[in-house]
Amino acid sequence: MLLWNSCDDNTVLGNRFVDNGNYGIYLDRSSYNTFRLNTVSQSHFGIYLYYPATQYNTFTENTLYDNYNGLYILRATNNSIYLNNFLNNNDSYNLTGSTEVSNTWDSGYPTGGNYWDDYTGTDVNADGIGDIPYTILGDNNQDRYPLMNYPQRYGVELSCADKEKTVHPKGNTTYEILVTNTGNIVDNITLSLLPPCKCGWMESLNSYSVELLPNHNTTVLLNVSTIWDLPISIWYWTTQVTATSWGNPTKSATLTVNTTIVNHTTIYIEPSSQTIKGGKSFTINITVNPNGPIAGVQVSLSFDPNLLTCNGAREGGFFQGKTLYFINGTIDNINGEITGIAGAAIDGNTSLDGTFVSINFTTRNHSGTSSLNLTNVEVGTPGGTPLSLKIHNGSVTVIWAPGDINNDGCTNILDLIMISQHWGETGPPGWEAWDINCDGVINILDAILVGQHWTG
Repeated sequence: MLLWNSCDDNTVLGNRFVDNGNYGIYLDRSSYNTFRLNTVSQSHFGIYLYYPATQYNTFTENTLYDNYNGLYILRATNNSIYLNNFLNNNDSYNLTGSTEVSNTWDSGYPTGGNYWDDYTGTDVNADGIGDIPYTILGDNNQDRYPLMNYPQRYGVELSCADKEKTVHPKGNTTYEILVTNTGNIVDNITLSLLPPCKCGWMESLNSYSVELLPNHNTTVLLNVSTIWDLPISIWYWTTQVTATSWGNPTKSATLTVNTTIVNHTTIYIEPSSQTIKGGKSFTINITVNPNGPIAGVQVSLSFDPNLLTCNGAREGGFFQGKTLYFINGTIDNINGEITGIAGAAIDGNTSLDGTFVSINFTTRNHSGTSSLNLTNVEVGTPGGTPLSLKIHNGSVTVIWAPGDINNDGCTNILDLIMISQHWGETGPPGWEAWDINCDGVINILDAILVGQHWTG
């Protein structure tokens, strides 16, 4: 981090600067900045203060370790440096231009100064403060009250990028909770939830304890789920997660996330979009995400017949384990429809997410994007009542190079051979790949297109 040329009045809080080569933090002619709760390690200069105009900066509760020079001051003056930790640096400090340098190295008694791991003084009265100053350079540069022990500081934070989610009845959702050790010592952080209720909501964490290095974090997963027949009054649920420092139980953090039961069934196409080469087969799934028990589903699908040919539909696993009456629909590749796909559970119902039907297509020899639109959708309960629906349609993009009949990436003699082998055949426009111009006849016009796009 470089603060240069009147980069003033900034606060740098709780960061880690690791393995930065020459400099971790560099200040040059910048003042009135505050650096707190940072760690700087594995750099030639942990903190470098340069030039007399670098002044009135404050450094507190920072840890500098495993650097060649923990702190290097070149003529910078009037800065406050206290309650910091200097650990395992080749040189804890290095000052140049000492006759011009006068900085403050402690905050008085009994708060104290800094912890220096090379301090050799004693503490006869056991107040945690060294009996003699830690001499840095001359009378103007002394830590008058050096700390005898590495000051342990504990802290914990919780955060979550998405704290508002929805869930279907008898469904579940997962929150990613980021747990951070904001202290300067390894800590075991315990996590807890409020006592469980018997109102239909269930909560669990994948870990109730994490051990973290200073300023490190990890992700803990919170799962929230619900069951059927919830009272209307609790369609909305707040989950509270608490993290507590083992080293200092007074240091804790609390996070709340909110889960709402949706009041509709979602039916959607997956994947929602994809890109396929001409002449290739692919499959889409029509998936149902229930908000109530479902005993039957009906759906139709429209598509662009100039780009796609429907090959058929087959039952998915939505009603798995149930005796199912299933109709795989009627295909109309002229108008671009498959209609009347339906399935009804004869001996029960389902409430779990799943694929109702899978539909297979083959792309035609054209380029473009076809919408995949769900129509005539009905989803019913065991009592024959329709459910409120939210429908998400899809699309597929077809990429085709004219003349590349066999889809090998080249337009050459192999494609011309395929045309010659089917010369004179007729059928619906574009019914086979060799009907390149989609006029229903394999003839010289198709051969011309091969020649015009010849790549060898």
